[in-house]
Amino acid sequence: MKINDALMLRASVKSFKPEREVAPDVMEAIYDAARWAPSPENVQHVRFIIIKDEQIKSWIAQMSREIREHGRTRVPAPLLNERLKMVPPEIRPLYMEKMTNSEAAGDIIETCDTLVLAIGNGNWYDTPYLVAPPEFGGIVCATAIQNMWTSAVGNNIGMSLVTQPFASERNAMLIKDRLGIPHDWELFAGLCFGVAEKRNRLYPTARAPKIPLERLVFDGYWGRQYKRMAFKDDLDEKDYMPPDYNFSMDVFDSIYLRRSIRTFKEKHDVYEQDGGGKIPEWKIEALLEAARNTASMFNAQNFRFVLLREPRDHYIKEKLGHAALEMSKYVFGMVPWNQVADRLWYIPKHTYPGIMEYMADGSLMYYPTRANAIIIPCVQPAYNGEPIGRMGGTNLASIFVSMAIQNMWNLCPVLGLGIGFNALTSSDIRRRQLWMEELGIPGSWMMPACLGIGIPATPRNASPPRFPVSSLFFNEYWGKPYKRIAFRD
Repeated sequence: MKINDALMLRASVKSFKPEREVAPDVMEAIYDAARWAPSPENVQHVRFIIIKDEQIKSWIAQMSREIREHGRTRVPAPLLNERLKMVPPEIRPLYMEKMTNSEAAGDIIETCDTLVLAIGNGNWYDTPYLVAPPEFGGIVCATAIQNMWTSAVGNNIGMSLVTQPFASERNAMLIKDRLGIPHDWELFAGLCFGVAEKRNRLYPTARAPKIPLERLVFDGYWGRQYKRMAFKDDLDEKDYMPPDYNFSMDVFDSIYLRRSIRTFKEKHDVYEQDGGGKIPEWKIEALLEAARNTASMFNAQNFRFVLLREPRDHYIKEKLGHAALEMSKYVFGMVPWNQVADRLWYIPKHTYPGIMEYMADGSLMYYPTRANAIIIPCVQPAYNGEPIGRMGGTNLASIFVSMAIQNMWNLCPVLGLGIGFNALTSSDIRRRQLWMEELGIPGSWMMPACLGIGIPATPRNASPPRFPVSSLFFNEYWGKPYKRIAFRD
């Protein structure tokens, strides 16, 4: 399946055929996609437990029912209706019934073929000098989740993401104790895989409607409406998508070829046949459309994006680049390289000093200034300002915006673009507050990072080595490695 089709056809499956088993080699292809998700310095601080034991699944399913029942009895229907602005009024009662059905919440887990628990750790291998933000584990976990979801769609396998069982601290602790999960790792979500039983009964011919792009994206400043290219009158012919263009790259090829890009072609080298300039509008819009089609809790889409790519935005890009450079010097420049060598396990040892010197210099992280465009992702931990029924804090909120980022990232290879994810620009609380004030971002929203987008200066054909599946995935219990099909007798 083409990558663009997989991103646009993704849907949350709410019922599975329990009698239909997913072939092990197909599931392994899905697991393999998680390996190629990005993580800071390639530390891959995410793990998964594969659950096929029916007793464990039923136990977790019952937790989900109890949490859903608790939420249904304490939240008035009028308040829930505020979440359903994108649902046609005539089907809202049916949608409300579906949202509050506690039995259905557990059935998803019980009827799926495979339940995979996604577990992350916000700390970087216990490195003593740097404590990452609490949501950092969720961000890295989410990119791997989105890779698996995209791969599942490409393999015609249904998937649903469940979080209710882990909304209770007590439930999360019980699951950790039973499955041997270390208590400094956090349970973020359960991924249910299986053969879909039927189409969504609410939307039999399409997926749930999404908020228009004009309301999800702001042009240079919060609240300044982004105008889709279809509504612009001043576009050159090169700005429109060529009629013969097709997103022909396979799903896994796109996931495998995705890279973190930190060096971009200078603006005057971009599209030289047109005299240089910006990336065509249709490519930017294709990325934003991929983000728009991301899953979110109850389709609330509690994420927004600020797009910086006009000449007026250059001073902000300069500030972001300088902030990243200074933070890089601070983070990497004050620590002897031998204290962080364990992070760089995939780099030949004789290159450690040189690599650390390059990182400590700060110039590697200066790329927001050189990027052709900057996208600032923002996320709201609450449901679109609803006064009750929070998603579960910043960790869970960060998952959905990170999945949107990964959708854009996975689409880049077929568009000939690259993305650099820079969290250093907002890792300092004071600087993050300054950016939010500069861009008019409300204080109740979070700004986890900035994304530099441009044409890669040089092709990156080789990807850093990844941990094997047996190191990232455990079979039924923490520490019990999953054995790949290739090694089975």
